[in-house]
Amino acid sequence: MEDGYKHIDRNAKSIWHITGFIKTIVIALMAFVIAAIWFKELKRPIVIGVLSFGLIVLSVVNPIIRYGRWRYRVLDDRIDLIYGIYWKTHSVIPTCKIQYLKISQGVIQRIFKVSSVQILTAGNEIEIENINEEDAKILVERLQSQIERDDENGREA
Repeated sequence: MEDGYKHIDRNAKSIWHITGFIKTIVIALMAFVIAAIWFKELKRPIVIGVLSFGLIVLSVVNPIIRYGRWRYRVLDDRIDLIYGIYWKTHSVIPTCKIQYLKISQGVIQRIFKVSSVQILTAGNEIEIENINEEDAKILVERLQSQIERDDENGREA
């Protein structure tokens, strides 16, 4: 991108679609049970249908919007993150404040060969999710070298 920001891996949309559909199935089953208990026989299909349709739409649309908004960049002294579906968040993490870095992968992430990088500071934990496995390793190595450089220079905020 022209402003130096990188998008997360394209497979993030597929991962979010899959997890969204799994959540939709679970919530739809719970709605079916609740509707069977609380609603009269004629209203059950309407309640279940409306809820299921809404959940399916959200699990299809949200990943597309989420992917389009999620981006990050690493500068010499900080990490900038921009993300959010309904509320846009711009987080700036000075590298001198980073205390811990971790790469992790869930089952679905392993299938798509992506990872998540957790960045822990004294007051916050941020996750850059669904980035290419190799990009995740490069990101952590770059941040670790910046942290070491900051340590040598006295870690000033």
